[in-house]
Amino acid sequence: QKCEISDAKDLCIRLNINIPGAAEKAGDDQQDDEKKNAEDDANDKGDGDLSKQLDDYLAKLSDDELRKLFARFGVAPDFDANADAKTKTDALKLIASKDYWRLHWNLHPLQKRVKNWLFVHGKYRELVQEIVQTAGTDFQAAQALFAKFDQKLVGHSDFEENMLFKFIKENLDATVIAPDALNEITHDHTDTVPKQAEKMKNCQDLTEFQTLIKEYQEHMLVHLEKEEQILIHVWLNLTEEQYKKYREYLSWKYAAVY
Repeated sequence: QKCEISDAKDLCIRLNINIPGAAEKAGDDQQDDEKKNAEDDANDKGDGDLSKQLDDYLAKLSDDELRKLFARFGVAPDFDANADAKTKTDALKLIASKDYWRLHWNLHPLQKRVKNWLFVHGKYRELVQEIVQTAGTDFQAAQALFAKFDQKLVGHSDFEENMLFKFIKENLDATVIAPDALNEITHDHTDTVPKQAEKMKNCQDLTEFQTLIKEYQEHMLVHLEKEEQILIHVWLNLTEEQYKKYREYLSWKYAAVY
């Protein structure tokens, strides 16, 4: 499937490249989100400047340094002897983009590591859509479906927070994953999603429930996508030693699944 190249800010984070001004640019982006329209052109120019800085940085790397960045995403490049620097760096930016492994995980030789987890994510998307559709005709049935779904999600989040994320935080450094990469996901697990769920469980009005479940669906789709963008390439590319260590964090309930 076609994959869009991520913007320069995301690529810097995913490649663990610290370009002077990148942090300031990230802060500017958050302020720009609050202002929008009038500053869109300025934002585009800012990302363009960072993109040029990133291209210049990558162009100066030796082949060995580039290979180390490719290895971060589980790729051993086999370029033609005549391949120029741009060909190499364009390939790196593609495989480092946040959606590349979301779309192409099944091409990885160790794809079984994430297969069941992604299957569960797919089922969750289907279940939430089913609740949205059911809410259009049967309030009580939709509430019952949501209660079952929420129970499943609590268990899934327990695996992620107390096993997968715990392993990552205790064993992997910034050369593998950005230190704060999991913060937003954890906030969803412990705050945003439980609050949304509580509202729906206590809701007594069909129209209100329909609004709440659509908002929940929108947030959940973004949440699942972010998890996949952040975690798939890390999980796939654990060394054998790291993977064995990860398995030690799994409870018996999940050992046969993940």
